[in-house]
Amino acid sequence: MAGNFLTKSRHGSIYYFRRRVPQAAQQHVGKRVLVQSLETSDRRAAVIRSRALATQTDAIFQRIAMATKSAPSEGFTFNYEMRIDFHENGAPSSLHVNAAPHEEEAVNSAIRTALAGKREHGGMVSAPKPRKPFSDAIPEYFSKSQTKAQTKATYRSKLDHAKKFFGDSKCVLEIDQADFVGYCDHVSATVPNITSQGHYMTTVATFLNWFRVREAGLPALTTKTLVPKRDSPESDDRDAFTLEQLGMIFENAKQYRLRNPHKFWASIAPAFLGCRIEELCQVHLKTDLVNDVEAGVWYLIFDGRPDPDGVVRKSMKKVSSWRHAPIHASLIQYGFLEFLRSQQQAGFQRPFQKEWKPREVTSELGQIVKWSHYISGWGGRELKVIAARQGFDCERLAYFHSMRHTFKVTLGDAGVSSEISEALSGRRYASADAERYEHLKQNHRRLSADGIARGLDTIAALLDKALGAPEN
Repeated sequence: MAGNFLTKSRHGSIYYFRRRVPQAAQQHVGKRVLVQSLETSDRRAAVIRSRALATQTDAIFQRIAMATKSAPSEGFTFNYEMRIDFHENGAPSSLHVNAAPHEEEAVNSAIRTALAGKREHGGMVSAPKPRKPFSDAIPEYFSKSQTKAQTKATYRSKLDHAKKFFGDSKCVLEIDQADFVGYCDHVSATVPNITSQGHYMTTVATFLNWFRVREAGLPALTTKTLVPKRDSPESDDRDAFTLEQLGMIFENAKQYRLRNPHKFWASIAPAFLGCRIEELCQVHLKTDLVNDVEAGVWYLIFDGRPDPDGVVRKSMKKVSSWRHAPIHASLIQYGFLEFLRSQQQAGFQRPFQKEWKPREVTSELGQIVKWSHYISGWGGRELKVIAARQGFDCERLAYFHSMRHTFKVTLGDAGVSSEISEALSGRRYASADAERYEHLKQNHRRLSADGIARGLDTIAALLDKALGAPEN
C-alpha cells in the first residue's frame, strides 16, 4: 500500500510521499494533500520510508476522527508532524514507528524486515563518497547523460561559468545547498538577463543532482525560491506582430514569390503553422509531409525522430513540442505543396536546404545540426529593412518568432479554445487531463477543423490582399 503514496519530483530524481487528506479532516489539517520528500531516488528505500509515513498519517487521521466526535466540527485545530530521521547512510535512525496498538507490532515488524532485505542488497551500507572534481565531472556528464548534443552545447557555457566559480578541483559531491545558494547569488550579480539567470541556476542544479543522486544517493539540490521571479511571461520578451505589420511582411515577401520562392515561403508559412522556424526548416520531405486523403488534410510532422537512414538530424525544443501541424487551405491554394514537392524532386531533403545550408558542428558533444541558423540571420536583416521602410519599431520583434505569437493571438481572437491553440503551437497545456491533451497534438483532423480552418481567416485575408487575390 505504501507504494500507492509514491510520486517523483518534477525532474524524476527524488521520490516523495504524497497522500490526500480525507475531506472530513481537511479543515483541521489545513491542506488537501500532505507531501514529504523521502530523500532518495531508490524505489526500495522509498517504499520503506513511505510505509513509515503512511502509518504516521493513519494515526493523524484517526486522532482527528476521534476528536471530531467530542468537539464541534470547527472548534479546534490540529497540530501534526510527519518526520523520519535518517543516518548519513540513509537508514532511519529509529526503526520504531508509532501506530495503533493493534497494528504497531505488525507495522514495525514489516519495516524491520524490509530494512534487513535492503541491507542484504547493499543499499544501506555506508561507503566513501568518490572524488569528482569539476574538471572531470563535466566531460563525464556529457558522455554519460541522456542529453541531446544541441542541449549539451547550450549547457557548456553555463557549466563552465559554474566551474570558474567553484574551481576546477572542487568535488561536485561536496557542493551542498548552502554552496549552491552562494552560486545562485553570484549568477544574479553577473548575468544581466533575468531569464538567463534562471537557465544558469536550473542547468547547474540538474548537473549537480545527476551526480548526487546517481553516485552518492544524496538529496537533490533545489532551485525553489532561488530562480528569480519574472514580472511577465517569458513569451513577452518578444511582441506579436500587429495584423498591419504582418500584412507589410506579406507584401514585402511578394517580390520573392517567383524569383526566390524559398524566401517567399519562409516569410509566409510560419504565420499559418504557428511553428518555430527550426521546426519547419528541419522537416524531412519524404517522411514528414503527409496527406490524410480520407479527411482531406495535409499536415507536417514536427518531431525529433531519425531520418530514414537512421541518423538523427532534428532537434525539438521539448518532447512536448512533438505534434502534427495541419496546412492551411491558403498555403495550398498559393502553391506551398508544389514548392515542397519541387524541392524533394530536386533531391533536397529539407524545405529550404537549397537556399540555406545547415550549420553543422561535430565535437566531443556529438553532431549538432542547426537547419535555421542562416535563415534566422536573413530574417532578422529583412525585418529591419521592412521596419525602416514602413516606419515602425522592431526592437521587440523577431521576424519568425513574432509570427508565432501573432498566430496564437489570432486563434484566441477567433474563439479557438486554449487547448487547441496550445496543441497547434506545441506548448505544454496546463491541464489536469494531460494524457488526452498529448493525444490531441497528434490529432491533425481536429486541429485542422477546430483550429486552423476556423481561426486564421484574418491572416488568410492578409495574404489574399498582398497577392492580389480577387475578393469573393
